[in-house]
Amino acid sequence: MKFIIIQALKTYFNLRKLRGSIFKRDLEKSLLGFRKYNISPEHRIVKKLKFSNIPFNNRNVYFLKNNKTKSNSVVIWFFGGQYLLGPFKEHFKSLSYLCTQSNCDGFIPDYPKIPEHNWEDTYAFILDFYKNFIINNGYKNIYFIGESAGGGLSLGLCLALKKLKIPGPQKIFAFSPWVDLSYHKFDSELKKKDFMLVEKSIQFCAQKYSNGDLKNDFVSPFYGDIEALDAKIRCYVGTEELLLNIVTEFSNKYENIELEIVKAMPHAFIIMPFSESKQFLYRISRELL
Repeated sequence: MKFIIIQALKTYFNLRKLRGSIFKRDLEKSLLGFRKYNISPEHRIVKKLKFSNIPFNNRNVYFLKNNKTKSNSVVIWFFGGQYLLGPFKEHFKSLSYLCTQSNCDGFIPDYPKIPEHNWEDTYAFILDFYKNFIINNGYKNIYFIGESAGGGLSLGLCLALKKLKIPGPQKIFAFSPWVDLSYHKFDSELKKKDFMLVEKSIQFCAQKYSNGDLKNDFVSPFYGDIEALDAKIRCYVGTEELLLNIVTEFSNKYENIELEIVKAMPHAFIIMPFSESKQFLYRISRELL
């Protein structure tokens, strides 16, 4: 079954790559075309939870409230999508699973994205969200989870919180995190294996998001003082993805990061319909109790 799913995903994303090549003269137009796949969550997706779409600073904050008891614990999911796309229904499904298994509340902040915004707008929104929804609500146990760009954002946000002397999360779970937007020495074999990431696309998005400052700590946490963070950090990366080498290098650079390399898994596998993905979500949910 996993083989069939992977083949189907490869077919879809290879078609996406082909479509992107049609717009070589206007890569931005090509990438923005995929925004139609963004999805607003439906109540059927977040079963057993009270769902709220809260307008905040001209954007949306999605809140999943545990109906059983008042929770002192919260999970914030920072979604990926090259800082251009998302969130998708898979993010809501994954977060709702974590919340129902752990009795935590959950948030997905729909942060500002490129090309209309850059990292400074994203951080201004995220920090304001964090102060208003997390700190002011008195959550005692705070957890970050993110995949791809969201994984990098979760780590960069921790650096910003540390600098501002604002309490950060106890744990960070970063799947396929995009930790260095300046990185360009991608392995040729991994380029062939990765059916989700296109080198030209991520380089374009990196320039737009960073506003040209690719090695800024908050943009590329690879260059930040990760060892100064109090949070327990876990990184996960698949053997079939473009970011394998840089995530491995990042994790080996800092002693306070635990790395798990997952065999035969693609980029951002945590939100994909694999049995392994469900197992990882279950494992994480046990750590949120």
